[in-house]
Amino acid sequence: MNSRAGRIPKQDRSRRTLELLAVSAEAVLRRRSFGEASLQEIVDGAGVTTGAFYARFRAKDDLLRHLEDQINGEIQATTWRFAALESESGDPVAFFRGTLTDLADIYRLNRGVIRALIERSRSDEALRDRRLKYARESFLRVEEALSRIAGDGTPEFRTRVRVGSMFVTGALREALLYQEIWPQDMRPANDVLVDELVKAFFAYVRA
Repeated sequence: MNSRAGRIPKQDRSRRTLELLAVSAEAVLRRRSFGEASLQEIVDGAGVTTGAFYARFRAKDDLLRHLEDQINGEIQATTWRFAALESESGDPVAFFRGTLTDLADIYRLNRGVIRALIERSRSDEALRDRRLKYARESFLRVEEALSRIAGDGTPEFRTRVRVGSMFVTGALREALLYQEIWPQDMRPANDVLVDELVKAFFAYVRA
């Protein structure tokens, strides 16, 4: 008798293969650029066959695009979720700290892939346009929420929120994505970094 008991459903196996490829790509891209990384290296790190890879993607570039969509979706979900919650708490500091904490986790867990996307966007116009679209859709909601719950309704305050958000999220991204340029003893823990950036942001917008 050919029993199917104990077999992993095809859909679950496919999802697991994608997860393994994503984890392997992240590990490889922490060591080398996307152009330097070989497909074989990524496949070997995932513990899957090249056939399993080509059953899902046509080329290595398609894997990067899949990871791009995944990360952009996580960032967008984070900013949209907190923008929706702000009306419940009405606490701008807690709202902004929560947003930055989630963003810090995304940058930390996907450092290699995000760096690869940033580097590639310098020469890939379509990728650059997608990144700008996601950034506008995501952070505009944060800006609008902060302006509502922390501001005085003036255009000047909205401008300070925009500039402050650009400064703080840019600093968070640089500190976490390119942390190797900082001496080990100068790297604050993620929660400390977030707390200090939140303080800097509100000191600026309320000055």
